[in-house]
Amino acid sequence: MLVDLTLSLATPQGRDPRVAFDDAIALAVQADRADFAGLWISENHFQGDYSKTSCPEMLLAALARETKSLQLGLGMFPMPLHDPLRIAERLATLDMLSGGRAIWCVGRGIAPAELKGFGQDYEGGRTRMIEGLGELRNILMRGEVERFGIREPVAPLPDTRLVRGWMACVSTPTFDLAADLGMDAQCGPYEPWPIASLNLQRYRERFPQGQTAFTIGAFVHEDRAEARRIAGPGLAWAFRHILEGSAPVVKAQVETQDSLAALRWMVPMIERPMSLPALEALGLAVVGTPDDLLRHLERLAASGLTRVSMMLGGGDVAQAQLLAACELIGARVLPHFTEPRIAPTQILA
Repeated sequence: MLVDLTLSLATPQGRDPRVAFDDAIALAVQADRADFAGLWISENHFQGDYSKTSCPEMLLAALARETKSLQLGLGMFPMPLHDPLRIAERLATLDMLSGGRAIWCVGRGIAPAELKGFGQDYEGGRTRMIEGLGELRNILMRGEVERFGIREPVAPLPDTRLVRGWMACVSTPTFDLAADLGMDAQCGPYEPWPIASLNLQRYRERFPQGQTAFTIGAFVHEDRAEARRIAGPGLAWAFRHILEGSAPVVKAQVETQDSLAALRWMVPMIERPMSLPALEALGLAVVGTPDDLLRHLERLAASGLTRVSMMLGGGDVAQAQLLAACELIGARVLPHFTEPRIAPTQILA
């Protein structure tokens, strides 16, 4: 199982966004040194203090020049908001800048304000995502675009390796769609692990060769109580925002699907103010010592996950503490996950 980081660039309590960007770059450099496998940045719009990643490909391009081995994940990006050709061009450019380290994840988008701000609606998002995704993969495979009476090569030419991508999955039908389209399945932090694990099992039955990933909140310190004091409130704050958007989808699943009936106890938990103990009960966070994190990741690996991605803290943890946690994970946790990372094919001078 590969272990990644995910960044949202939260700015709680009036934090300066310029500092958040500088800190994100420093954390990515530390993660590269610590041998994390990859780093993901999702595209978010109108998310207030929770996220300032409206243009993740620009930050990832900067990170391509500052890191050497990290895979750089553009995802999740909401397909209904984009022209597939522009996504293909951006992926190909990021891949070239990073020496072949670009990866990606697509979704339909679930934040009402985000969709509305771009003139889109939630109901038609699934169809638009399927259509756009089909065109995107076709462009990446052929290296050219044919539309509106023209037929032209994409510049820079995308590596055909980029055809394989991830789909952000929250509802059971989306897991089924990912399997049917031959997409890898990325889930969390938008649904609790007990629900995600059942959906992932269903996904693997439909598409055994598919890769799977889950995202959790995490933080480590040599002292368990200190770790919880430092990161607990911020993670509760971040997940309160995250689950606010996905709670209706999760609730609809457990209330309408017999296979999830035993998990209906989770609905009140995701609808009320969040806490670190609640996040842990939902399988969405682990905060403690490096050994605590190692045991949790080993359980996730045993479930068959291909990757796990971690949000370190909730956006309010001091940079020095984040870097120390990243270093601890690199020294004490990552050596237990020894799958080789993808080496860059070429780095531009």
